[in-house]
Amino acid sequence: MASVFKPIFLAAAVLFFAGCSLSGSKTESRPASTASDATTQNTGTLGERGQMVLSDIQPSSGNAPPSSQTTTKTVDLSSSVHMQGSGSLILVEYADLECPYSKEFHQTLESVMLAHEGKIQWVYKHFPLNQHLKKATLEAEATECAGVQGKFWDYVQMVFDRTPSNNGLAEKELFTISKDLGLDENLFNDCLANATSNAKVKADAAEAQRLGAPGTPFSLLADQNGNILEVIDGLYSQKELEEIFQRY
Repeated sequence: MASVFKPIFLAAAVLFFAGCSLSGSKTESRPASTASDATTQNTGTLGERGQMVLSDIQPSSGNAPPSSQTTTKTVDLSSSVHMQGSGSLILVEYADLECPYSKEFHQTLESVMLAHEGKIQWVYKHFPLNQHLKKATLEAEATECAGVQGKFWDYVQMVFDRTPSNNGLAEKELFTISKDLGLDENLFNDCLANATSNAKVKADAAEAQRLGAPGTPFSLLADQNGNILEVIDGLYSQKELEEIFQRY
């Protein structure tokens, strides 16, 4: 089967916040952001994948409401497939696996959420951005394929641990991670080759944009009914997150 490279349509404007924007540049509007100095320059492209079918995501265009002004007051929690922990609050994280700020924020959440075990549930969703589109989309699909075998969170963590960000993770590493996690390699390879998780990744990205996400990291704190209590757009420190959580 020949490689198929199709485009995914995401509608979002380039807005400004501390993190990876849809334009591919680092922007900051939040005061005293803890963003690192990692560059967001596109440093690589996705190579040929033989029999694999690339997810049909196209670069973003058009306009999305600023996250602070979005008219959407609720998030659909019924579409939350990857959730861990328990509690009356839900943190929904939208991430790009090749964004260095998503990587830093996710690592911060690993500490913060552990401290709030039993109080806040953690949901992960995908939002591959323009400058990382092909590679981050493929990686997102790989995490979903790992999720079929019960290793979604482990796979996400390993990708973040191993990627230097900005399209820097070698494609073959996706299969190395699968092997390291003890996944059934045939099932994983078939899932990735057939773009089985294409629809899930597209749906997550579209949802992020409907909610006004300007880039990644982008998160929402909601109650059990999906009512949005707080929009967390950009790279927040552990202290800043603790202050937000304490309010609720």
